[in-house]
Order: sequence, then C-alpha cells, then structure tokens
Amino acid sequence: YLGSARLIIKNGFGLPTTNDPRIEISHLWKDNADKCPAEFSQFAVKKGAPMDTSVRLLKAAYDYSNYAGIKDWVATTDNSVVRLLNSSFFKFNLPYIGPSVDYLGSESTPIYIDLEKALNNASQFDSSRKIASFIRGV
Repeated sequence: YLGSARLIIKNGFGLPTTNDPRIEISHLWKDNADKCPAEFSQFAVKKGAPMDTSVRLLKAAYDYSNYAGIKDWVATTDNSVVRLLNSSFFKFNLPYIGPSVDYLGSESTPIYIDLEKALNNASQFDSSRKIASFIRGV
C-alpha cells in the first residue's frame, strides 16, 4: 500500500466530527457541519510513496463524491495535513471551523471542505492549477 483515504457517509448516527464531544464547532459553521453528508476521516501517505500519492487519493475521494452527489465534507484533520492542503502545493484555503484538539493522537483541527470551492481556489494559482485539473479529471 502507498496510502489510504476514508470517506464516512452520514447515516442515522451522524459523523464523528459532529458527534465527538471533544470537537467544538464554531456557531458560524454549525449548520454547514450538521448538514454535511460525509466526513473525510482518513488521509495517510506512506513514507517513501511517490509524490503524487496524496493527489491520487484526493482524486479518488472526489470521484466517488461526484458519483454519489456529495458536494462537501467535514474533517478533523492533523494540523500538518491541513497546512499541506492549504499550502502553495494545493492552495485549497480550507476554513477552520473550530479550535484544535488532541484527536486520535495528534493535534487536529475541524475543517469544512466545499469541494468545488477548494478546487476553484487551487485553480487560481500557477502552483496548484494542474493539481485541481487532475482532481477534476480535466
């Protein structure tokens, strides 16, 4: 294996980010988080994996979401991963929707991911335009 990604689809039990009492969602984002149909709950790349592994995992999650009609995700993500997704490599500009918390062994922050908005953000910059196009399949 080179990496893994997991998308949890909301069911009658809700989503981990919105159900976990340790995770605080700002009142400004509460409605979006509560209505969100899915949670991007795992995103890991093995050390030494090819550089494009993370992009290919995001594309797979994006493709499935498009197939299933899912337009947004919530996630409580390790802060180093959030920094990567918002860095000049991806330029997603994902908003923090609550304070950081020790979650599953690392300092993590709840975020909201509007898929098209994130890819539109990435499309505006030379450093991330090709990534956005690849994820979209264009």
